[in-house]
Amino acid sequence: QGRLGGLCGPPAPLPAPTRPPPAPPATMASIAVLSLAGRRLLGPEPLSGPVPVAELRQRARVAAGCGRRELRLVLGSEELEDGQLLGGEEGPAGLLELTAVLVSRSCRVVTWGSRNFGGCSDAVAEQLSSGVVSVFRSDNAFAALKDRGAVVSWGPPECQIGIDAVVEQLGSGVAAVCCSDFAFAALKESGAVVTWGDAACGGDSSAVAERLSHGVAEVYATERAFAAVGRGGTVITWGNAAYGGDGGSIREQLSSGVTTISSTARAFAALKESGAVVCWGDRVYGADVGIAAKNVGSGVCRLYHTSRAFAAAKERGAIVTWGQADCGGVSRAVSDQLSHGITAVYSNSRCFAALTEAGAVITWGTPLLGGDCSAVAAELSHGVVAVFSTAQAFAALKDAGAVVTWGAAAGGGDCCRVADRLAADVTTVCGTAAAFAALKTGGEVVAWGNEDCGGDTRHVAAELSGGVASLHCTTTAFAALKDMGAVVTWGFRSDGGNSDAVRAQLAVGVVGLSSTRYAFAALREVES
Repeated sequence: QGRLGGLCGPPAPLPAPTRPPPAPPATMASIAVLSLAGRRLLGPEPLSGPVPVAELRQRARVAAGCGRRELRLVLGSEELEDGQLLGGEEGPAGLLELTAVLVSRSCRVVTWGSRNFGGCSDAVAEQLSSGVVSVFRSDNAFAALKDRGAVVSWGPPECQIGIDAVVEQLGSGVAAVCCSDFAFAALKESGAVVTWGDAACGGDSSAVAERLSHGVAEVYATERAFAAVGRGGTVITWGNAAYGGDGGSIREQLSSGVTTISSTARAFAALKESGAVVCWGDRVYGADVGIAAKNVGSGVCRLYHTSRAFAAAKERGAIVTWGQADCGGVSRAVSDQLSHGITAVYSNSRCFAALTEAGAVITWGTPLLGGDCSAVAAELSHGVVAVFSTAQAFAALKDAGAVVTWGAAAGGGDCCRVADRLAADVTTVCGTAAAFAALKTGGEVVAWGNEDCGGDTRHVAAELSGGVASLHCTTTAFAALKDMGAVVTWGFRSDGGNSDAVRAQLAVGVVGLSSTRYAFAALREVES
């Protein structure tokens, strides 16, 4: 779960097939531009002063090789205009990741995988046959945004409850869509929010309809609740109270000054302009700050989460944690190492991994699932530039392109079988629930971990020997997007690993991929 957004692509943007430099410290502003397919076009690079959007757009055009087609830059749900400036003393710290959207003739959606999780879009096939510009997704369902701001959604029946009542409002003017497990919230260009789906998951917002009729800037979700941030920094909540749908007990603290929100499965954490953090929802899932309260009253600049715990990055790179102990909520064993110099924090479902300025990795959480990295401590003491995860393990990418793994062996923590192929030239890594796939220079893919979750590529080895641009995944399957727009899939067959039924449609022209837990949706250019 998380912030409003999700332009067609993986759950988190993947670096390009060229090794990115280490990200600057969290307190320094930096910028990166990625394509819809997840390819890194620019950065990350420091923002020493204000940079014109027009300049970034032109550089991205060259990097993307888009010819005469128009390229637009999007930050979150906002399309940037050429006259705008990014960065400078008044701009936000940390990494700004922009999405480069190529405006093509027309795009359609192709789906496969579990029918119950968005893999079958037959009911809305005609609406998805042209004019689609992006795809948003939850764990269970998809929503496509069309070129005039119309929304088309599909997935489990629960996700479609009440859509007839709001279909007119979804016919135009939608900027982006946020999803809980079985409900949607569409943010319109006017700042209004429209909801549909299971009422128990936030599909019914009638109790706060007036407050959602204008002025909303961002929408966030847990599994069964939503939180909207208004342009004045006020927070509006709805959905299941046990999942954060009721912020009434801290209404005053949420009445102004909130800049962003992070979420676990059942709790929200709001970051305020003052650097203070306010939490609500299920106490076991991070709503109870507890003894960390004295350390998150000010100075926080960024929030991270596992399924049941939060981590706050403070000025000068200190990290403060709270939530369930075996999910990373308690970090006493490494508190001295987390007191300064942390530049980024990564997570799987039950552990955190922090990256220091020196390129070292510090871990905590459930030991067997990646919270204990002592077996590879020497290899993680320097030179790490990024960390990737499955649900049970981590993989660190080093500056020379080598990969180091730890955690549950059956969940991707043991890469001995392919260690020689991971010794150099890896550019990025992608993880399902229990397997990893690494992308190398030249577009070769190397996989390991649970074979049923994508750790075995033998039947598609030839297709993965080169030319892959980006990697994407469901919980148990992978999809590789190749340079010419072809898609190659492997892993658990019914969850997206078998794309035979749509093979012809995935042979060329795909520009982006999105996924639920058990299905894929491809954005494909329509031939004129």
